[in-house]
Amino acid sequence: MSKLVRAIVKNLKGVDEIDVLFGDITEIAGEEAAGKSSFIDGVLWAFQGTRPIQDDPIRDGQMGARTILETDKVVITREYLDDPTKPNGYRTTLKIKGKDGGTYNQSYLNEVFPNLVDPSKFFDMQPAEVVQTLLGFLSEGERSKLAEINTQLAKREEERLFCSRTLKKMGVPEKVEEAESVSISELNKQRDEILEYNAAQNRIYVLKHAYEDNVRRAETEVETLKKKLEIQQEYLDELKAKKPKEPAPYRSTDEIDVQISNAEEINARYAAYQNYLRHLDERKDVERDHEIADERIKELRAEKKKIMAEATLPGDNPVEITGDSEVLINGRPMDQLSTSEKILFSAELAMAHNSSPDDSGRIRTLVIRRGESLGTKTYDRLCSLREKYNYQLLIESVGDGHSSDAIILEEGKIKGLSKEDKKSTTNLLK
Repeated sequence: MSKLVRAIVKNLKGVDEIDVLFGDITEIAGEEAAGKSSFIDGVLWAFQGTRPIQDDPIRDGQMGARTILETDKVVITREYLDDPTKPNGYRTTLKIKGKDGGTYNQSYLNEVFPNLVDPSKFFDMQPAEVVQTLLGFLSEGERSKLAEINTQLAKREEERLFCSRTLKKMGVPEKVEEAESVSISELNKQRDEILEYNAAQNRIYVLKHAYEDNVRRAETEVETLKKKLEIQQEYLDELKAKKPKEPAPYRSTDEIDVQISNAEEINARYAAYQNYLRHLDERKDVERDHEIADERIKELRAEKKKIMAEATLPGDNPVEITGDSEVLINGRPMDQLSTSEKILFSAELAMAHNSSPDDSGRIRTLVIRRGESLGTKTYDRLCSLREKYNYQLLIESVGDGHSSDAIILEEGKIKGLSKEDKKSTTNLLK
């Protein structure tokens, strides 16, 4: 574990020349344009490589700038030289010399300064970015489970979208009056049976009339042929014995004929009704799939919300991640917290995430801008957290700062700096 010991920044942005010895809490204060942000940028840029350095970082009227940082293990020197041939207007060099005599490069800084962050920027993120940052503190098992749920959610949402599009394409079927189909062949069969029945009755009718004619002839012959009476009487008796039954009335085919003529129209209505029922069944199937997908999405989201709400995050603040872009801190949405509360929360989050000191030489320094937003109680709480997690704080504040130890800047220099102090700093910069 290591901490910052000293920082000297010269001719960088709004800084003329500032030399600061770091304590456990170092507060850089002063009015607007006093050089506070420039000093802290100089400290950060010395560690973070060239990527965050802005164009034309050298103070107006100067040919170069320099930052010297001292830790208990190394001395870091980053120089900026005016160079109009460069797109950003300057070139920079980095030297890192160990107090043990060794030399190092940017990769060393990347290893020992992973936690040099600005908590105030945490809440400048979009809500979804804040959630993703907080999720980075979860266990591997919790992140794996959330990834699995997100995969299932995407699949179910795609299924639900497909069902919605299908339902829209299908439309709601227009209701059709219920109808029953009829069999034309069966109706024709019934008609043939009626015709056959009528033919049989006609035959009976013919037989009846033949019988009556025969009776009349026989009676005439009886009158004229008395002599053959016995024979004719026998014949008459025989005929009477064979008397056919009376024919039934004829049956009409009119009703069947009407049904046959209307059968195609009836069957068309029946087919339309069956198609309507089939359409309803198909729509019910899609609606059921839509409901199943929707229900599963609700279950997955509830499971995801439960995991995120129960996730163990560093620090003492009760934090609930209630959605992809929703976070509750102490039961309140982030946007309802004061700036002071936000800074305190993110600062504890950063410190608690790496709460255990190690012997790797990592710098445990936390940079906090907007320090003037911290109330007295919040500032005291921040100091307690620093002690709890064994961190070093570099705080930027507008005005006079929170304590008598605050370093007040004015016009790019430390206010009230003596000539002897300035000379000492100048010698070190040579």
